[in-house]
Amino acid sequence: MLLSSQSDFLVIGQARDWPEAVSQLRKTATDILLLDGSALRWPQIVPAATTGSQSRACRTIVLAGDIGQEDVVRLLGRGVRGILSKHSPIELIFKCIRRVHHGEVWVGRKMMASIVDAMCSSIDHVFHPPPPALRLTRREHEILQLVVQGEANKSIAERLAVSADTVKHHLTNIFDKTGASSRLELAMFAVHHRLVPVA
Repeated sequence: MLLSSQSDFLVIGQARDWPEAVSQLRKTATDILLLDGSALRWPQIVPAATTGSQSRACRTIVLAGDIGQEDVVRLLGRGVRGILSKHSPIELIFKCIRRVHHGEVWVGRKMMASIVDAMCSSIDHVFHPPPPALRLTRREHEILQLVVQGEANKSIAERLAVSADTVKHHLTNIFDKTGASSRLELAMFAVHHRLVPVA
């Protein structure tokens, strides 16, 4: 009912389990597959884009309750494009759906640290220098570090004693310089190029 209240959303089906979801995906042109956290127990889950009969890609979002680091990494590895707490405000869920529909990968800020930890433990130890044209200021480096730690803009502003608008301005510059389109992509870029400490 809440999803249907949005003028740009159209709910075209519901399923009780993965086989039923796959069956519906093969019959419909679905943009977003929204899964309950119980999907974590479905060993056969595969990226939705490989199951649909239509040429358009179907992107999967999982609304989870308690979810561990291994589950987050496993779901992303299986092609899930969004992971969000089922207790998130509905407006945040709407935002996640829209961002994923436009091609971004979305995870809740509280999950960011778990993903970065997993990346750091599996990353090779070969140094990958950042692009020569990338010139982050000292303040941009500070903000990047806090983003990777999963801090929200308001929290970053409070810690650095600046306004939220100032943080937003710096983040716009950081996204422009790195080419990242989401906080997760930014964190992956930062870890890959050792722009933040890697254990």
